[in-house]
Amino acid sequence: MTEDIIQNQNQHYVSQYYFREFTTRKNSISLLVKKNGHPIDNAALKKQSSDTEFYGNSKVEKEITVHDTKYRLNHIEINAKKPTTKLSNGELSTLIENIAFQHKRTLKARITIAPLVDFTHNFVLPQLEHNDANWPQELHDAVYETYKSSSQKNGARIWQTIDLENIKNNAKALSDLKYIILENTTSTPFIFSDSPVVFSNQAFKNGHERSITHEGSAGLLVFFPLSPKKLVLLYDTESYEIDSTRETYITINDTPTIDSINTLQLHEAINAIYFNHPKHTAYVKGLWEKEKNRFNNKANEVVCLPELTADGRETGRLVHTLATTTPCYFPNLPFLLTRRLGTAQTHPYRMGYIINYNYKPT
Repeated sequence: MTEDIIQNQNQHYVSQYYFREFTTRKNSISLLVKKNGHPIDNAALKKQSSDTEFYGNSKVEKEITVHDTKYRLNHIEINAKKPTTKLSNGELSTLIENIAFQHKRTLKARITIAPLVDFTHNFVLPQLEHNDANWPQELHDAVYETYKSSSQKNGARIWQTIDLENIKNNAKALSDLKYIILENTTSTPFIFSDSPVVFSNQAFKNGHERSITHEGSAGLLVFFPLSPKKLVLLYDTESYEIDSTRETYITINDTPTIDSINTLQLHEAINAIYFNHPKHTAYVKGLWEKEKNRFNNKANEVVCLPELTADGRETGRLVHTLATTTPCYFPNLPFLLTRRLGTAQTHPYRMGYIINYNYKPT
C-alpha cells in the first residue's frame, strides 16, 4: 500500500455492508452518541464510522474495498447458516481474518497505537539522528527516513496501514481460538459500536493490570456481532469451556446475558453505538445511563518489559512495547466456564503469557 493521490472522499472504518446487516432501512440506522447519550433515530449510513480521507489515499481505500467484498460474502453466508451447520475451514479462516481486519481498521485502533508513534518520534528518532552505531551510511539513512516518515503528523495512519497490510499475521495470532455462534432469541437485539470487534478476558480479569486483551493473551475472548440475532465468540480453549450440548452453536434466551454482551459495545465505542430500530432507543439509553461513569478514559502507554521468545522465555533484553489499559467492564456469561489453568498450554504465545506473569484465573 504505497502513497497515491489523495482524494477528498469519505472513507469508512466500519463497512457499510456491516451496517446493513443491522437495519431494515435502506440508508439509515439508529444510534446513540457515546459522549452525551444523545439518540438519533435516522442516521445516514454513509456518514457513520467514517472520515474524510481516513486512510489517506485512494489506493489504500481500493485495497480495503477488495477485502470488504470478500468479508461481505463470508458474513452473508454465516448469517444464513442453520444451527446444525459447522463452518468449513475456509469459512472460519475468512471469518477470523475479517475479525482481525475490522479490529485493526477503526479509529479506536488508530488512537490505541498513537502513544507508540509519539514514543518513536520523541525517543527513538533522536537516537537515530546520528550514526552512533557506525552502520553503513546508506542503511542508517534508510532506517532513519523510515522512522521519520512514520512519526510525523500522519504517523498513526501510516502504522495502521502497515497493520492492515500484515493482517494475515494478526489473523494467525487468533487462529488457535475456537469459535461459537450465539443466537439471540430474545426481543432485545445485539447492538454494535464504531469499534464492533471487542477483546475481553474473563479468566485473568483480576491478574496483571495491563495487556490482558492482546492477540496472544491467555484467556482472550473476542466478540463480533453479525446481526441483531447472531454474534460470533472466539475463545481460548485452554482457559474456558462452553456449557452447551452443541459444539459450535448456542442459543441465548435470557435478556441479562444479551445486556451484558451489549454493554461491551458501549465501553468499546469511541463515538457511537448503533442499533436496528428507534423502538430500542430507551433500552440503549438505559445501558448508557448505567455505565456512563465507568467508561475508561485512560490512555495506553509505552512500557519497558523483558523480551520474550515465542515459548515465553526471557532473552535477557528489555524492549519497549505498547501496553493497553485493563477494560473497565467484563461481561457475565453463564454459559462460559473458566478452567483451572496449569502451565502446559498448547499455544506458545499464550503459554508464555501465563509462565512469565504468573497469572491466576478468577
